[in-house]
Amino acid sequence: MSLSIGIDYGRRSWKLCLLDEAQPPEYHCFASPAELLASLTRLCALFPEPVITLAAGNGLPLERLDRLASEQVAALTAGYDEPLPALPAGATAAQPASGSLPSTSIPLALTTFLETLGRLNLHSYVLPGLLHLPTVPAYRLLLERLPASPAAVCRVVTLLYRLRQRETSWPEMRFLVLAAHSACWQVLVVEDGYLTDGVHGIPRDPALPLPPTAPTEGRFEQAYWEGLVRDLAGLLAVHHLDEVVISGRRSETLATRLGEVYQLYYFPYAPHEPRGFEAAFGAALIAAGLQHPRSLAAEVVQHLQLWRSVPVF
Repeated sequence: MSLSIGIDYGRRSWKLCLLDEAQPPEYHCFASPAELLASLTRLCALFPEPVITLAAGNGLPLERLDRLASEQVAALTAGYDEPLPALPAGATAAQPASGSLPSTSIPLALTTFLETLGRLNLHSYVLPGLLHLPTVPAYRLLLERLPASPAAVCRVVTLLYRLRQRETSWPEMRFLVLAAHSACWQVLVVEDGYLTDGVHGIPRDPALPLPPTAPTEGRFEQAYWEGLVRDLAGLLAVHHLDEVVISGRRSETLATRLGEVYQLYYFPYAPHEPRGFEAAFGAALIAAGLQHPRSLAAEVVQHLQLWRSVPVF
């Protein structure tokens, strides 16, 4: 049996999607990296040498985990093994899937997770972020706030795969992809099916001191929505696009606020697919594309040129 496993390794949630050609996708959410690693250990024992792709940290050019140099690991994990900041007022962390028990294991640092997974399975790959894709013009790498998260790229992989299933041609794929999370947002630009630009935004930490005249109530929400609208309007204008695909915890509020101003479309989900697994499913599609070169997943991987990802200079 050919097994493909995609992992969305976040700061507060750890998700896995398992693809088997003969079965519907399986989705799992874990309370800690230790629980995720225990599940992977069981899967690798049952199904020798599955292909595993990992969307984690700051991303790197597509590479096997066991081949990463120490400098690459340091770049990938920079800032991810530090204590988590407090969530802003009104923001909520992602919760484990229904039925999951709270973890009593000591949390694993991302560095330790990478090393352990690389030893556990030789067909485990780290995935690139937007910064590592050759379809992004080199000069844009000098701009601030390009999304670093490979999970953002994986969400787009899922979206493009769904569009190709509907026989949408690559030149027809011209839009923004906006993920509106609780405390931040990410916007990626898709032109002719290529990822070419993007921006990541997060308001200033409300715990930081502000001038005495600054408002205190609702200031995070005001900053969030004004910052999001600025980024959205700017990218639409620069790239001469008018359609936006939205997802995330704030997508309903986003549609209410901006539905009459912009052409917004909800992220296309498959029947019975749980929300929040867009990145894990996209990572699993990349894993499937790496081992099945004539599949639709491979077509998406090849079109996005993920296999040609290059280092950031």
